[in-house]
Amino acid sequence: MLILAFDQLDNERLNCSEDKNDDNSGIALICKEFMRFTHAYTTSLQPAAAMGSVLTGQYPLIHNVHRSYDSLQIPMTTVQEAAYRKGYRTGFFAGNPHILKKTGLSKYFDTFDDSAAAQYSNQIIKDFKITSDSFLDWQKEDSTPFFAVITNSEIEALNEQDTSTTNIEKLDEKLFNFISELKHRGIWDKTYVYVVGLRGGNNYNRLNETPFLNLHSENTLVSLLIKPPRMSGDEGISWKNDTPISLADIGHTLKSFFGADEPSALEGFPLLNLTPFYSEASADSKTNPRYLLVEAANTWIKKPLQLNFAVITPTLLIIDRKEETEVFSLATDKFEVVNLYKTNSEQDIPSPRRLFVTSITQPGDNGMTLAKDYLKNTLPAADFFSVKIAETHPLYLYWLNQQLKAKQIEKMDLIKLDMAYSGCLNLISKPPVVISQLKSCHDSLFVDYLKYKHAPQFDLNTEKTKLAYELNRKKYFEEIKIANWNLAMENIWGLHEQNKTWYHPLIFVDPNFVQ
Repeated sequence: MLILAFDQLDNERLNCSEDKNDDNSGIALICKEFMRFTHAYTTSLQPAAAMGSVLTGQYPLIHNVHRSYDSLQIPMTTVQEAAYRKGYRTGFFAGNPHILKKTGLSKYFDTFDDSAAAQYSNQIIKDFKITSDSFLDWQKEDSTPFFAVITNSEIEALNEQDTSTTNIEKLDEKLFNFISELKHRGIWDKTYVYVVGLRGGNNYNRLNETPFLNLHSENTLVSLLIKPPRMSGDEGISWKNDTPISLADIGHTLKSFFGADEPSALEGFPLLNLTPFYSEASADSKTNPRYLLVEAANTWIKKPLQLNFAVITPTLLIIDRKEETEVFSLATDKFEVVNLYKTNSEQDIPSPRRLFVTSITQPGDNGMTLAKDYLKNTLPAADFFSVKIAETHPLYLYWLNQQLKAKQIEKMDLIKLDMAYSGCLNLISKPPVVISQLKSCHDSLFVDYLKYKHAPQFDLNTEKTKLAYELNRKKYFEEIKIANWNLAMENIWGLHEQNKTWYHPLIFVDPNFVQ
């Protein structure tokens, strides 16, 4: 049993058109041999929460992993535990920074590699080839049947040269090579393979909607394709099914396969076993209409937990936020732009907030306030600089120093600048003679730099002071990179400290300081 889980793999990303070139295309192989669900929904916009649903067969409100820094509800039976108890080897190979051991999802995995999140100095999103090679090495060690998960976020790992199109093309070729190796080893045909998106793709066309807040279908509809085992030489299944399903249904199906069948613990949102759908005799299996639930968790405020919801009915999308409700027709409004909700109406609109939100959100808290403030303060630079900022802010000090160099300000401002720098600036214009002079500067990293720069006159060991400075500088810049990644992914690890100043001001003053 193998799960390939990809972040931002929406339901249109895998192009299964008949005119697709089959040469070296993993996507073409998947389209030929897999059953495709056209209306699969994630359970959460947070990849860790979505994966929690795949591994528990429950919605996040039950398994409790809403964000990457939350922990699995105990006790909670997982797919890997059920597989482990049936004698399967279990392995998890993370290619993204979202799913960590601290979530508790690692329990009962013999191998759980979340090292992608530790690659701060370079790229925290692992190349699919690296992750899949790790799996192949692990699989080669033992012929025992396995349950394994490989996650990947390459689709969102854009750089200056790439677009999302080139990224999916690169991933396509890597998938082809991976599938070819599995076929060469003789394990492809006898293995259940799930290809699943953990969340869709946010197109940034909606005001104030980030990838982790947008509950519209473009961001919640995901790809889901399933390949059951088949006899060598048999044609693969390639039909599609339009039944609306949830990622929690995958976990429910897998637990049932391993003999640990459990119903949904969330009232009003039943689960569906997908097994009958990929049995050829039951390809047109019908199900009763039901509701599906998607959540968007606020990552900026840890407690109390703040959630917004989307409820998918057979005909409607209901987006239920604390401050507003939106209703869209799934049948007639493809782009979900016409809000059908009428305030104070008697519409029969299901509201998960009325059912259980009182237990998780304190009255009066706005789950989107901080995220919206973050957007407002980080989008246009002109807006940011139009606001008066503190005179000790590093960017203000940088500007002040540039004005000083250009002789655009009076000498009195130099005194103000030096005071803001905690007595460090004079140590540049007038180098220290004795080490005691360094006490006037409270920038510890800059003090390390001065000790190294003036080591002989301070009677210090040059190599030792150089090593201390370089190590502390490296640590500092690593912390900045971690903070940048954390903020770019909307406080993914919960590290944001609103009042923390990250930049040592003197980095802007002495160009030699950062060389």
